Amino acid sequence: MNRTKFRTVVAMVTLSVMLSSALSFAASTVFTDISGHWAKEYIEDIYNRKLTTGYPDATFKPQGNITKLEAIVMIAKLMGYTDNEAEYYTNKYKQELEQYKIPAWAQGATAYALFNDILLKEDLTGLVSSGKNIDAKRHEVATYIGRVLQYGAGEQIGTIYVIPYIDEMSIPTVAAPYIDLLLKKGILDKESNNGRFLPNNLISRAEVSKLASLAAKILDKGSNSNPTTPPPTTLPPTNTVRETINGEVDNVILGTKNIISIANGSKQQIYDIASNANITVDGKTATAKQLEIGQSVTAIVEDDIIIDIKAITTEEVLEGYFYYYLEGRDPKVFIKDDKDNVKGLSFTTNSKVYLMDKSVNIKDLTPGDIIYITHIDEEIIKIEAETKEKTLDGVVKSKGGSKDKYTLEVLLDDNTRETFTITSKATLKRDRKTVSFDEIKVGDEVKITKEYETVTYINASSVQETVEGYIKKIDIGQKTEITIEKEDKTTETFVLTPNTTIMIEDEKAGIYDLRLNYEVELEIENGEVVSMETYRKLKGTSYEGKVTYMDSRKGNIELQVGAREEIIVDVDDNTIYNDEDGRIIRFRDINIGDEIVVYAEDNGNYIVAKRVLIMIRR
Repeated sequence: MNRTKFRTVVAMVTLSVMLSSALSFAASTVFTDISGHWAKEYIEDIYNRKLTTGYPDATFKPQGNITKLEAIVMIAKLMGYTDNEAEYYTNKYKQELEQYKIPAWAQGATAYALFNDILLKEDLTGLVSSGKNIDAKRHEVATYIGRVLQYGAGEQIGTIYVIPYIDEMSIPTVAAPYIDLLLKKGILDKESNNGRFLPNNLISRAEVSKLASLAAKILDKGSNSNPTTPPPTTLPPTNTVRETINGEVDNVILGTKNIISIANGSKQQIYDIASNANITVDGKTATAKQLEIGQSVTAIVEDDIIIDIKAITTEEVLEGYFYYYLEGRDPKVFIKDDKDNVKGLSFTTNSKVYLMDKSVNIKDLTPGDIIYITHIDEEIIKIEAETKEKTLDGVVKSKGGSKDKYTLEVLLDDNTRETFTITSKATLKRDRKTVSFDEIKVGDEVKITKEYETVTYINASSVQETVEGYIKKIDIGQKTEITIEKEDKTTETFVLTPNTTIMIEDEKAGIYDLRLNYEVELEIENGEVVSMETYRKLKGTSYEGKVTYMDSRKGNIELQVGAREEIIVDVDDNTIYNDEDGRIIRFRDINIGDEIVVYAEDNGNYIVAKRVLIMIRR
């Protein structure tokens, strides 16, 4: 491949937020905040290699984040990129750099990384968003470094590998082979972070320093064993046409010239394969003879000649039921289809097994489990299994059907909805009692067990709660609603149905027997009021307003408490009256127009004043 040769010559990286040209490289240790830090050795190494200068205040901020573009610039310098090459590479990718708004300071290094396949075109979308440079994640920088070793040090990556991290399933597919490579080269440690890789965590500046430093040492060894010529004084010619082709091998003709036909949908293209082309099949160095029809390929083409081609043997997926596992010198997994046909595939130490998305041992599978086997030829790459019996939790949202076939729509715990078909063979329970389908209610919490797609058991639980407070409002119409004021002064309205049991002090009553301010206790099931117990308990309250009328014979005061609202307050022999100075007075000492405060008890039928206090005299 005509990539720019990687060189161990490195130069200062000028990053917009991270570096300062005002610092020099005279001393080995210039940072004031890395003493005793675990990454001190690596930070000093990349400083001496002129990959970073830190911050103007002589700090490195090892725990700070690093943007993807900052990491790319550092890695480009690690590969040997120099600023005098910026114009050439920028011109080659000018359209892409402008499209994805790559800032000027990073354009040369980004284009250089694109040219050398360290950065792919699809990676450009995640570098800048809304004018902001995006911070790099751990799996992203590991991928960049892995590609440097792949193309710069000739390290091979494979399609079959075992990553020992606990969170291996969360590692993006594109990053997995490079993380495997970094583990093998000792750049990553499988024991760190309690055995987790944490792929989606932001990577710190200290962590990037370690990866870059250790990668540089590997590149150094490659340079010492295969010294390269100094970089050319003139830049590569600009008239070379270079492109990447993706597709499937349609045909291969071997002879004096090796010719390959690559199909992409209905489009077919024919190319010569260069005699010195870099060819890999399933991550291993290969020859043109190992290219086969049907393989997926990515080819680098220069002037219509393939100089690099990566081929992957097409994976197939077999679906069926786990039959059994045969141990021995040639272990096999047998799978059975719906017609009881049985097929055996080779199981190797590299084969991976997942049960309900969790990594397991092959012996954890049970005959009858649903399995999907990904394999190349007869060798198993991956087994994904689901237990034949599943249990799902949720809340009943609706029900329907008739006779021996019913349906139940359930909002599952993962916030998805699923409709289940229930037959007479299913066992149904509600609140620990065996019930019929009619007795399961909308709003019930359910645990549904099914074998394959057949529901075998439903365990339903009613959702019950108790609400206490005072009756604040009663609305009787097409539907009867009652508003309750709770102890925290909040209110809530409930619908009463014809089936709601109403009790007033242990006696059965009706809706018309209820009064405002009665103390009430509601028993609610699945949002429906099942019963309510009320008490004629007086509720202490106060009213402030202007006296509009007084009747000494009946013993009451008419009080205007709002712009329009008027209430009648009864008085009795126990009522106490005070004037504006707090002195005891009598009922007849109150005048119409006085502004008063009444402290009373409200039993829902009438208001009895316990104390009347004159605030302002007429």
